[in-house]
Amino acid sequence: MDELSFPLPPSSRAPIVTCALGAVSLCLILLTLRRNTKRRILPPGPTRLPLLGHLFHVPKERGWERYHELCRDIDFPRLIPAIGSDIIALDVLGTTIIVLDSAEAVNELLERRSHIYSNRPRLPMINELMGWEFNIGLMPYGDRWRAHRKDAGAVSTFHPQETEAARQLLLNLYHKPGDFISHFRLMAGYVDAIHYLVEAAVPGAFLVDLIPVLKYIPDRTPFAYFKTFAKRSRDHTHQVRAAPYEEAKRNIIAALAAFVFAMMTHLEVQRRAQAELDAVLAPDRSALPYITALVKEVLRWKPIVPLAHFLNVEDEYKGYLLPAGSLVLGNAWYHGAILNDENLYPEPSVFKPERFLPSHPGGTPPCQDPDVAFGFGRRICPGRFMALDTLWIAFALILSMYDISKYVDRNGNIDEPGYEPVSASLVFMPLPFKCSIRPRNDQAARFLASLDTDTS
Repeated sequence: MDELSFPLPPSSRAPIVTCALGAVSLCLILLTLRRNTKRRILPPGPTRLPLLGHLFHVPKERGWERYHELCRDIDFPRLIPAIGSDIIALDVLGTTIIVLDSAEAVNELLERRSHIYSNRPRLPMINELMGWEFNIGLMPYGDRWRAHRKDAGAVSTFHPQETEAARQLLLNLYHKPGDFISHFRLMAGYVDAIHYLVEAAVPGAFLVDLIPVLKYIPDRTPFAYFKTFAKRSRDHTHQVRAAPYEEAKRNIIAALAAFVFAMMTHLEVQRRAQAELDAVLAPDRSALPYITALVKEVLRWKPIVPLAHFLNVEDEYKGYLLPAGSLVLGNAWYHGAILNDENLYPEPSVFKPERFLPSHPGGTPPCQDPDVAFGFGRRICPGRFMALDTLWIAFALILSMYDISKYVDRNGNIDEPGYEPVSASLVFMPLPFKCSIRPRNDQAARFLASLDTDTS
């Protein structure tokens, strides 16, 4: 017997079809909303203020430390348990600042994805008002930047100048050892314009970088102090237009100051380096691995702070949205950050050059070179090789001629210096400190005196 079927009339099928289509549409909408919601989550940040956002969280000084504290103190487990504290977002008057506080985050974004993170922010204050648009470190990523970067291949042509500058440094230390910071500035060709650049390079330091249209306001407007600052700076900027690798020069000065402090407070390191120098007839790098390791450790121990990157297109990291147009900062320094990461550099607070020495067979391999001290990805400082050469020559010559120790006053009291970064802007530099820099022995003193005779 055939089964009976009772087809529904068209009027009865319509509600079922409508419900089915509605259910499918609802599922698609929910999936889309879920996907978009996931993509629209910004990295966490501190509590923001209406309109101003995180304006008052942007540090004007000790930025490397403050950014690390912000990353560390965010209540990440309450937000998304699987996400660590290596990234935060700050909203400053509509500009997003992304801070990366781990080697993992920096390597993934600024290194592996460098094709979209290699631009520089517009920086109206520095480039348009202060006149630094010629500087390769501040140029937008593009053909002009590539053309200028090719000049970095000519760094070997500076070797004679580096050697002569180091020779003059020895003489200056011989005559006025207490003015060693001034001598370092002179050696690096440091000029007044860099002081202004250092102050203006901090993201958010000047309101005009966040609201570029402000550059058109009259000079006498009450809050147009940045225009007076820019005018003073521009008077000095022409001094460095023809000078290569200003970023490298800043690094040289900071590293030399850190070197003196390290030698003064780690006499065992100084003695080992001097013993290596005394054992060779000529300052050849292959014969002086400890001097090379010493240069690397100084750069790891107290690096300067690199410039911000600019994100060209929207990106995503660990489920977080990184908006196009964001300023991206890689925090290379401080506890838990890259150059003080215990996983990369065991006992990071200890000054230990031997961590970079070639390993003996079966021994612990050396730590990776602290390249991030010069920046990240395609925007790494093109003058880094000049800086490394200059530091190597200076360290070797200073230690071969001088002993560096703590300062002792006339009453025999030893000056015990602390080491704190200057409360300023971009460059990590020690506050002024006293030390004793004296010829190692009579032979060194006679040699220095002979240099003085040759110069006169």
